[in-house]
Amino acid sequence: MALFLVFGCLALYNYVTAGWWTNILFTVPVAESQIRIGMLVSLGICVVGAIGLYGLVLNRPRLADFLIEVESEMYKVAWPSTSEWRGSSFVVILSVVLMGMFLFLVDQLLTVLMQVLGFGS
Repeated sequence: MALFLVFGCLALYNYVTAGWWTNILFTVPVAESQIRIGMLVSLGICVVGAIGLYGLVLNRPRLADFLIEVESEMYKVAWPSTSEWRGSSFVVILSVVLMGMFLFLVDQLLTVLMQVLGFGS
């Protein structure tokens, strides 16, 4: 949700500053530099939205209770030992490599077959 807010503010800034009017209406000269009002508006909306999201997320007792329950459940999880996860990871990586090699060989075989039959280019 926060990412949508940030991307929305960036889109607003790009929309406001993309037109021909950019250098005429939406800039304010300040000490040898210019601050774009479009940037200030989108930044203001982003800050107000962030404060709103902060209030929505942190003032929810249901969310706090959920996070407390998640923490208590995490202590009950039976985590695999180092040798178990290494062995499982090895099996997965080996399976992916073998499947990739098999699909490559089948693709090459079908390519040659199609060329022999005159369907390939």
